[in-house]
Formats: sequence, C-alpha cells, structure tokens
Amino acid sequence: MPVVILQRWTLLSAALLISALPAAAQGQASKCTCRDGNGCYAYLRSPKKAPGDRSSCPSVVHKRLPREWNDVCLQSPRMECFLKRHAASWGITCSMCMEKKCCPFPNWKNCPECQGDASPNFDRRRKTLRKKLAWAHAVGGSNMNVAFTDEFVLISDLRGFKIRTRQGGIRYARKHELLHLYLQRAHLAREDFTNVFGPLITRKVGKEEKPYRTLMVLVRDEGTRKSFARWLFGNAEMKLLYGAGATLLDDFAHTGFTLEAQNDTDLHHQVRHQIGHVCISTYHSPGIHEKYLPQWIFRGAAHWLAKMHPHLNDTILFCSFEGVVASGAANNWGIRARRIAARGAANDPVEAMFQAATAKQMNYRMHIRAWSWFDVFCREDPQAFTKFIQGLRDAREPRIASLDAFGQAPEFVDQRWRDRVLKKRRDVSATKGEKSKKVTVRAAGPRERRQIATETDMQLLAGRIRGLERCQKWQTAELLIKLLDTRGSDRVRAVIALVLERTEDPRVLKYLRGKGYAKARKLGRATLCRTFGKTMHTEAVPLLREALDDPFWLVRANALRALGSIKDVESIPSIASIAGTSETAKVRLAAMDALADFGPDAKGTIPKFEKNIEHKAWQVRVATCQTFAAVGDPAAVDPLIERLDREGGRVHKEIRDTLKSLTGVDKPWSGDTWKTWWQKAKAHVTREEKERLEQEIKKTKPDVRNRYAKPPPTTYGIKVFAKGVVYVLDISLSMTQGFEVSPYLQRRMKRSYTKKTRIGVCKEELTWSIRALDPRTRMNVVFFNDRVRTWKSTPVTAQIGGEAAIKSIWNVRPTGQTNYFDALRVVLGERAGGGDEGGSRWLTRFGDTADTVFFLTDGTPTDGEITKPDELLVWFGERNRFARLRVHVIAMGKTDVDTEFLKAFAEGTGGTFVHLTGTH
Repeated sequence: MPVVILQRWTLLSAALLISALPAAAQGQASKCTCRDGNGCYAYLRSPKKAPGDRSSCPSVVHKRLPREWNDVCLQSPRMECFLKRHAASWGITCSMCMEKKCCPFPNWKNCPECQGDASPNFDRRRKTLRKKLAWAHAVGGSNMNVAFTDEFVLISDLRGFKIRTRQGGIRYARKHELLHLYLQRAHLAREDFTNVFGPLITRKVGKEEKPYRTLMVLVRDEGTRKSFARWLFGNAEMKLLYGAGATLLDDFAHTGFTLEAQNDTDLHHQVRHQIGHVCISTYHSPGIHEKYLPQWIFRGAAHWLAKMHPHLNDTILFCSFEGVVASGAANNWGIRARRIAARGAANDPVEAMFQAATAKQMNYRMHIRAWSWFDVFCREDPQAFTKFIQGLRDAREPRIASLDAFGQAPEFVDQRWRDRVLKKRRDVSATKGEKSKKVTVRAAGPRERRQIATETDMQLLAGRIRGLERCQKWQTAELLIKLLDTRGSDRVRAVIALVLERTEDPRVLKYLRGKGYAKARKLGRATLCRTFGKTMHTEAVPLLREALDDPFWLVRANALRALGSIKDVESIPSIASIAGTSETAKVRLAAMDALADFGPDAKGTIPKFEKNIEHKAWQVRVATCQTFAAVGDPAAVDPLIERLDREGGRVHKEIRDTLKSLTGVDKPWSGDTWKTWWQKAKAHVTREEKERLEQEIKKTKPDVRNRYAKPPPTTYGIKVFAKGVVYVLDISLSMTQGFEVSPYLQRRMKRSYTKKTRIGVCKEELTWSIRALDPRTRMNVVFFNDRVRTWKSTPVTAQIGGEAAIKSIWNVRPTGQTNYFDALRVVLGERAGGGDEGGSRWLTRFGDTADTVFFLTDGTPTDGEITKPDELLVWFGERNRFARLRVHVIAMGKTDVDTEFLKAFAEGTGGTFVHLTGTH
C-alpha cells in the first residue's frame, strides 16, 4: 500500500505538547506494571537515557526489583545486558539476544536466569526464531534480524537512528536497541487503542484464545521493502494486510505491514498509523469491507493513534488504495478541524463523511474530520463513542447506531463536535440539560426533510436517505416517492427502494397505498408496486389489480410480480392472460415470473402462454422454461420437445433442465427421441414403465444433432452452455497481487496454472475457455477498472475473433480502481456513465446482450456511482430480471474479497459463485 509522508515539528512545540496534554490523552498507564512485565527503561536500569516515548508506567523511582533475576546481570551497565533484561520483561525472543554475547561469562545465553527458567517454551521459541531468521535472510539478506512476542513479529535491517530522549535531547540508538524499542512501541500503540476501545478479537488455537499476531517489516531502502512485500503479499506495491482472515509466515502472523524510512520520527509515526489500521480492523468484528468498516473509521483510527503521540502530532501518513491517495498539510490539524467546524453543517454535512464508501471519496477535509472525531470523543465521551463504533462494525446504519449510542441523530452529535472544537462547550459529552430535553430523534423531522429535498449532490442525497433506514412518517414517504421521478440517479432510486422495503409503520403503509400512490408519477408508482410485493403487503392487492391497466409498462410489470409474491390466487387467470397476450414482451416476462411464484397453484394456465416458447426474444423463451418448471404441469412437455432441436446454448440447456424437472429424465436425446418416449411415457404412470422405456431408448443410435453431445467447455469448472458469452475482467491495480491457486482446486478443475498473480491466473483461464468455445458462440470481453472498455463494440463469433480476444487479454496491464457499476451497465447493454438517457432501463425492447456472463474479480467495488453491495444488488436485480443474464462470479484470494456479496450476486441470477483460494 503506497504511502505519502509529510512531517513538521520542533523540539519546543513537542515539549509544550507533552506538558500540556493530560495523561489520558498521552495514553499513560495508570499504575506501574513493571514487575508484571513491560518494564520501563528506568526499572530495567538502562545505561542510556530513555526514549521520549510515553513510559509503560507513570513512576520514575523503582526500589523493588524481581528477586529471581540474576543479580550480576541486573547490576551490569552493558547495553546488551540491559537488552537481555528488556527481552525478559517484554516477552521478546530476539535473534540478536540469541547470537550476540552480552557479558564475559560462559553461560551468557541463559542470562538473566528468568529468561531460561520462567519461559518453559523458550527452546521451542528459539527454534521458531531460527526458522523465521533463515527466511528473512533468504528474502532480505544477511543483515536482517528478527524478534517476536505473542502479539508482534519484527523483521528489520535498521542500523541505527537518532532518537529523542525523555529529557528532550537527542542520542543514537543502535540496531539491537531499535529491534527491542519498536516492539515496545508496537505494544504501547496497541495498548493505547485497547485502553479506549477494549480488547481486540482473538482466534481460537486448540482450547486457547490467542491474539492475532502482526508482522512488521521495517527496512532501510525501498528495494528491500518491495522484496518482502512481494514474498508476503504477492505485490511489491502493497504495504498493509489488515483484518483477521489472512495468514503470513506459515500461520505465524495474520496481519502485517512493510515500511521503509530514514529517520525515527517518520518510522515511528508509520508504525503507529498502520497498527491503528490493524487494531480497528480486528476490533469487535472480523469484517473488513465497507459495510462493516466504513472508510472514515478505518482512516480516522489510524490518524488518531499515530497523532496521539505528542512527538508525532505534526506528522501525517496518507495510505493509498489502488493508486488513490489524499494529500494535504500535516501540521495544525486541531486548527484545521476548527475551520471545518466553523463552515457549518450546510457546507460540510456529517453524512458526507459517513457515506464516503471508498478511498477515492475520502478527501483531505474528511481525513481531518475523522481524526478529530476520534480525538475528541475518545477523550471526552469514550463510552458512547465505542458503542457507536461497535454498531457500525456490526453493519448498522450510522443513524441507527448513533441513536443507540448517543441518544441523538448524527447531525446533533456532529453539532456537539462542532461546538466543542470551536470552544463553545466544555466537553463533547451530553450535558444534563441536553439529556433532560430528550432530543433523541426517532424519525425524520422537517429539518431532515428539507435537507433531503434541497440536496443537489446525488451521492450525499443517497447518504441522507440511507440514514433514514426506514420511513416512519408519511411526510417522509411523500418526499421519497417524489424524488423517484425527479432525481436521475440510479443510486438514489436504489436507496429509496431499500428504505421503503424496511417500512413497517401501519400509518405510513396506509398512506403509500392511498394518497401516496395516487399522487405518484410513473417511477413512483412502479417502485411502490415493487415495494408492496417485497413486503408481502396484502392490503395493497386491490390497488395492484388496478395497476395491471396502468399506461406505464414497468408499473404493470411490477404489479404482476407483486401479486405473484403475495400469492393472490384470484389474479391467476388475469396474469395468465397477460402472459400470453401482452404486446410488451417485458410485461409478458413479468407475468410468467408471477405465475412461477404461484407454483403448482397455476396448473392449467400453460395453454394460455405456451406459445412464448417460440418468442423471438431469447429472454422470454428462458423465462417460459423456468415458469414451466416452477408450475410443474406436464402439459408443458410437448411444446418443449417441439422447440428442443431448434435451440442451442443457454436456451437448449434451459429446455433440457425443464424436461428433467417435469419428467424426471435427464437424457441428451433429440426432439424425435424425446417425442417417441413421451408419447409412450405419458400414458404410463409407474416408475417401472418409465425405466423400461428408457432402456429401449438406449438401444437407439446416439443423437449426433445434439450440439453438446460432447462434453461442453468449462470456465473455472463451470460448464458453458451459451450462444453468447461475455467475459468481464477486473483489471484494477489490486489484480497484480501475487496469487497461486491451491493444488486441490487445480486438480478439481483439471487445470495447471503457471502464472503466480491474480491477473495471470485469469489470463490463463480465459485463454483455455475461449479456445474451447463452440466456433459459433458469439463472444466479447469487457475490461474494467475505474473505467470500462469493451474489446469489440459488438460481439463476434469465437471462430472469427477468439485468438484476437486472447491477444487483447494478454496485453492488458492492471491499474486504477474497481468500478463494478459501469461494467455491469455495459453488460446490460447500457452505456457506462450515461444516466437514464444512456440506457435501456425504461425501454420496452430487450437489449442485444449475451445470455451468459463470467465476472472475474478479486475484491469489492471501489469506484462508480454505486459502490455499496446492498445497493448494487437492488439495482442490478431490478434490471436483470428483464435482461435475464446468468452471471457466474469468480473471486480470487482471501483478502479484500466480499464473498457474502459476490455469492449473493451470482446466485441472484441463477449463476455459480466460485471462490479461488490459495497462497498469496
């Protein structure tokens, strides 16, 4: 993960900050813990002045020392002896302590005695240390040293730095001391975090609960850092691996970062910053995707933990993701936060920070504001703030989490923060007067509705609406229905649909099916019909029946599907009639989906729409097959058999699957063979008779006309039955990460991948897949990062363009962000970034699309109009119920892959989700 470092400090300002900050702000320990471990420099009798970090204890005089320690070692002024004592106190196993002689005595390796006697696993730890040291030497050279504790591993080749002392001077610390000092600093940073937020999550090892260990690689030059990053993360540019799902060094560490620096201040700041990322990603929840770990929390926690140290207050680190990085001054963030607060909520609404879903959306002001929220609330209202963070880590909406934690909606809490940094109040916690006024807002009021009605930024508008969570007043519902037709934003409409679906208040529902529907325009009516179906709102059935005559086709389509979801059996004759006679093909399709929802209750309706199996649109033919199967009426077998030999690819497979569902027979027979068998089988009902007929059919000649008589081609083990295929390939920067598919999966898919990166594995697989396609299959390739590019403007057959497509795939170089939204618009036949005017959303005709999509990615959406997974699912699901694309999703790796979302995405289209795991 590339970083940008900015630094500015003076000795005088740092000294003033140390004296001015209270103990809580500096993270000081409340009592001496030197005898229990984590001894300070004074307690351990350092021969040199202690570094200018906060001490592990508040005391400066230590008279009681461990009786079990070796007195000779304890009195020794040698630096190496002090570091032996330091290793014993902090639980450090160190390669330099193990190899470097600390005193002239023969048994120096066991000095002090507590290191040998008090640690029953010391020999095992030394053995582990030697293995890790050998690996570090192999990757970074013989200058590497290794040390570890139960919570951290440090690999370093630092020779020495000038460091500050507690007395304000400067002294030189050599590499052995730095090895210990940075492990100590890592522990203190972690302790500063847990002092406020409480313990981090743990992992189960046997019957024990152990912390997730973090690997730190701190080196002198960028080349060495890249070597370690390439070995650890598979990507030389990557600097941080956070969360709780990965493994490093053969499961010895689980998170990690690689850093390069030339001075102590920069490196110390970077270490604390990255530990902030690690801590917040392993606090309360293992979730690391945006819905569990919003960007402002992820970045604010890191800034807060780093800047908490008084010497590091005017240093800053901006982490980048997929090439996106913020920039700005490092100093005076307190003053800058006051300027932001003074701008007012109208200019800097808190929802903008809460709704920043990607690194690209986090601007410089948001970084400062996130840091200030952590800084102020952690000092002055930590109990409420930690509860708020926990709610967000549980994927709750900011508004709901804020009401639960603070008793107020976010805008009121934000006002408390503004007043505090502007020095208009004593502290940020709620006053007695505020508590007595019961300012809790449980439903959107006039102020919030005005903000929503006048908001012109579509992303911010979506954030404000999302913050409502659900409609609790009819006035809010009225506003949202109006916005459906007056805001040309897919994200806003998707969010409104989510909010309406969560609505449960009887008064609001009564308004929606009454005055709300009567006043709504066409998109408002369509969305309300959809909402009634999603919420199973039976009281809306009379309205839905009337909506079947609405002039706008999408209203009719949504009303049909809603009646099916509610299972209004009295509507079945009308729905069946529409399925067979509607002039609008998409309405026919919606009617058949409704009949499929009724299942066996719709038996007897087949003759009314069986001719749809011959419709010119393949989407209608696919829907017809699926409805036949869901209804389960054998009357559908004859029209299916008649169509069988006239189809290929996806529709042919749908017919075969439907025949299997209706007859219980799965055979690759021709239409004539099926007809012969069915004429006899439908007159017999016993299983024995059917089996006898199958045996007779086996004696006939094999069916040479069947397009898939030979095994069909596969992509990542998925059989390809398609007349049109689109390969959608993620070429964002993260695809360069190293990756080797597990041997088990390679054997299962009958593949042998030679490339060791995510993009390399994709290129190899697509090469095999395209070459195996039927020559008549129409195909195309869509490349996407923050932009979208298609290989051809229109699909071509595999025979004509296969090799050219393969060449294009091998020529791409990953870079940039990950834009799912625009890539999916292209797949749906809409123009990326074109809004309503550029797509076929409201057209009655079907787009010229492929029937099968292979979507290859390694992560989550980070760019585009819609990036939140639940919004993407709503948006794409609504479009694809008419497009009928079957999307197979292939995800690579364990880190940064939202498997829950991607699996739901694939299965929602009837596709398959394949998760490729392996080593990074």
